[in-house]
Amino acid sequence: MANTLQSIWRGLNNAGTSQRANTEVIASAATIAPTKLIVEITGTTDISTITLPYVGFSGVIHFIFTNGAPPDFITGGNIAKSKSPVTLEMVTMVCYNGTWYPQMV
Repeated sequence: MANTLQSIWRGLNNAGTSQRANTEVIASAATIAPTKLIVEITGTTDISTITLPYVGFSGVIHFIFTNGAPPDFITGGNIAKSKSPVTLEMVTMVCYNGTWYPQMV
């Protein structure tokens, strides 16, 4: 099963796939479970845990916040450092060994 999920994830990251196949919309919550490369986040609830797309996942996910008062990424779950997004700007999170790290710009 893990190999199948990994194959799907690799497919999502291929440049030849359609944009819509790479995106999803998720309402903010204490725990979110993204499955796509680009995730639009709605709502205002702070996020403290990001579930891995599959067991053993290491890589990046790009988050775009569309709410006028976007939620923060906060520590307490598997997020290493807090990050306060700005509306309509992208936050890239890198997952390594099950912990998510915000990209520094």
